[in-house]
Amino acid sequence: MKISARFLPIVLLALSACAQQTPAPKAPEPQPEAAISQPAASVSAMPLGDTSRNALDWPGLYIGTLPCADCQGIAMSLQLNGDNSYRLTQEYLGKPSQAAKVTLNGQFNWNEMGSKITLDNKARSMKLQVGENILFMLDDKGERIKGALAQQYQLVKTN
Repeated sequence: MKISARFLPIVLLALSACAQQTPAPKAPEPQPEAAISQPAASVSAMPLGDTSRNALDWPGLYIGTLPCADCQGIAMSLQLNGDNSYRLTQEYLGKPSQAAKVTLNGQFNWNEMGSKITLDNKARSMKLQVGENILFMLDDKGERIKGALAQQYQLVKTN
């Protein structure tokens, strides 16, 4: 009996080591007073992490030639500025010079996810997805244009 009594604490210790243990719940971390005093509605809707808006060098001049039903193409240049202003120039190739070139200045807005922009009403609310040194033109639903001509609906950054 003396031998088994000596091993009993060791056996119990070994068995208790194999049992599942649940971690103790963590105490909530104290929040800064500024975060507590702000109402939830005033917190920015900017998503966490990298977005086109905060991670890419998007300001600059973008150019491309778009397909055109009744001309040789539309040469387009779009200057995006860091203050959310733009300058859009469209030249209808093969048209008489009087009505062939249109230049618009205005403002654009970012979507909630920080990946797409919409030009103001002056540019008929044109929508574009911002990529690395490229803008993808979007359809009226805000989706990228697909199909055989999809690559022609892109503006490439020049500077």
